[in-house]
Amino acid sequence: MDLQFTEPALQAIMNRGVDEHAVIKLAYDTEGCGCAVNGVPALWIMTEEDLSSSDELISSNAPCPIFIHRQHAVFYEDYLTLDLTADKSFRLYGRGQTYSNHVRCEDKRLR
Repeated sequence: MDLQFTEPALQAIMNRGVDEHAVIKLAYDTEGCGCAVNGVPALWIMTEEDLSSSDELISSNAPCPIFIHRQHAVFYEDYLTLDLTADKSFRLYGRGQTYSNHVRCEDKRLR
């Protein structure tokens, strides 16, 4: 799997405090969605210690490592792009579809 960030998306991620100690997880968030197959994409800024053994590193041009839970990779295409929309929302899309025009980015690191 490969997730490429556009330049505006890279800047927006950096503005959220992503540094050399951070990792980003491309999550398939099912909380409040009814069942495990109904979910929405989300970006979780985390530390490497917060990852599980089921999280796998994916290829990316991001300023920090990007991970995905191996069972959630099935919900996405192999090649994805993260962009920033005119209203400053993250947009996740592949060659065949748009996954969301409003991808939530949540900092899950303890402060």
